[in-house]
Amino acid sequence: SDFHKKITSARNFIFRSGGCQIFRKLFITIFSEKLLCYNTPPKGGIFLFTEKNFKNALEVMKFEKISDGVYQKNFAENIFMQADFKQKKLFYPKNLKIGRDTIKNFSQNENFVVFECVHRLLQKGYKPEDIFLEKAWQLGHNQKSGIADICISKNEKVFLIIECKTLGAEF
Repeated sequence: SDFHKKITSARNFIFRSGGCQIFRKLFITIFSEKLLCYNTPPKGGIFLFTEKNFKNALEVMKFEKISDGVYQKNFAENIFMQADFKQKKLFYPKNLKIGRDTIKNFSQNENFVVFECVHRLLQKGYKPEDIFLEKAWQLGHNQKSGIADICISKNEKVFLIIECKTLGAEF
């Protein structure tokens, strides 16, 4: 299908330089599970997170409604994620590092994609203290820089960078 061609193209682009095996598995898992889990809409089998349908996605991800408009999922003692629809805020585990607070609100659909990806990383056993959201970086002497959506570190060294995208022109 057209969806699978897009995924294969994106996967080949990401991994053509011999990317991380763990990320390959995670990437494939995310997209294959999305097809099965989120009441896939007819638009090419791709699910677009928006504020309007994010509650349904949270329920599919097994988040519990703990009060009016607040959904939470516990992973371990004192490790949880939360979405508050009244405050329009996303809450991450305490030890997870965040470079810019803009990732913690409902202002961009990409924030929901990052939230879901962090959820999957925690499910797979990654520790919050090894995850850094919106990490700024600089490349070379020409002052090229950017911000990575998700960086995973081990012993203070980044070994995995995940760039999250939403459906549309960006994808």
